[in-house]
Amino acid sequence: MPVSKISALAERVEPHMLSRVSAYDWMMSLSLLPIGYLLAGPLGEALGAQVVLAGGALLATCALGCGLLVRETRELRRLERVPA
Repeated sequence: MPVSKISALAERVEPHMLSRVSAYDWMMSLSLLPIGYLLAGPLGEALGAQVVLAGGALLATCALGCGLLVRETRELRRLERVPA
């Protein structure tokens, strides 16, 4: 069964570090957002909204594809629970 991002973090990160890892994950996910906002307006004016949206969709698809090139990411499975 494939593992969601939340449970993968919870299973593989020590409980006392989970909050810090989640914060870094969130910060890195949002770090390029202001640059996108700065570029979207001028690019939309120059190229048109449909071209910019299609380019963004293509860029997002390529980023997802690059992440899936790593076999360990594609084959990530739920860890077996060890009895305490």
